[in-house]
Amino acid sequence: MKFLLLCIWLFMIPANAQEIKLPCENSSVECVEILTAQAVSESDEIKLIDETLKLAKRKGWTQYIDVSAIDPITLSIQVVRNLLGGGERQERKLKLKSLELAKVEKASVIRLQIETLLFSLETTEKRRKAQVSLKESHLKRVSLYEVSYRFGDGATETMLLLWQTSDEINQSIERLDDDRNETRRKLHAIIFPARFAGTKQK
Repeated sequence: MKFLLLCIWLFMIPANAQEIKLPCENSSVECVEILTAQAVSESDEIKLIDETLKLAKRKGWTQYIDVSAIDPITLSIQVVRNLLGGGERQERKLKLKSLELAKVEKASVIRLQIETLLFSLETTEKRRKAQVSLKESHLKRVSLYEVSYRFGDGATETMLLLWQTSDEINQSIERLDDDRNETRRKLHAIIFPARFAGTKQK
């Protein structure tokens, strides 16, 4: 099901990465897995590791036999050492394990970055909703007080304070909007590095 959602989402991706609406923006395990899978598939570093692994596995241990050694006894010894798991074959195995470990570590770093940004985005969204709710209730209070103020009731200082509070709430919402947009930009940079780089160069 997760794979199907990812495929449908990828098919709908526009050319401009900054216009992409992520399939999810919460810190749930499922959302982290979906975005991490996409980020890993787009990572140039992981692509390079995959290509190196494929090339190394395709060549196999025979590439490490020194065919320049004409002496058949020497060649026989090299073949036996590789067949028994020693010599260059053992070195090759260690290199493959090192590459596989590097891939896992890179994927783990990507996952942690996405988890952190999603948590930040989720937190910012909750704070924004709280500020929007506060704004709605405050505007009702301002409207009621303005009516009384026009008819001579109420103090000017109180009216000015209410207007000032309205401005402060609006500024707070704007700051949270900026934080949310910046967090989304960072997510896009991780999930769509090539597309994001292209939009920055324009």
